[in-house]
Amino acid sequence: MVNGDSVKDSVLIVDTDVGFDDLFGIALLISHGVKPALITTVHGMASTKMAASSVRRLLAHCGQPTVAVVQGAERGLDGSKGGSIADQEWGADYRKQFERFMHSAAFP
Repeated sequence: MVNGDSVKDSVLIVDTDVGFDDLFGIALLISHGVKPALITTVHGMASTKMAASSVRRLLAHCGQPTVAVVQGAERGLDGSKGGSIADQEWGADYRKQFERFMHSAAFP
């Protein structure tokens, strides 16, 4: 079992497709004093560009603007979108709703 102090002293790298649940998880980490060293975004619930932008805005809002955020590739090495479940029809709708929300969100 890992205690809170050892987690806070660890190097944490978050790799995420940045859905609402991921943003909540990142905010929860920070609220408990766990600062990720790096956050990378991948194709999935949001485009990597929107995902990276959303994470940067969240980090600024949480007082952690210096956490490194790296936008990943939109496609896999084979040129595919990676077979994400978000590529299903519902995923496209989710992505639109997510982008609409993030454009109107009241943080930096």
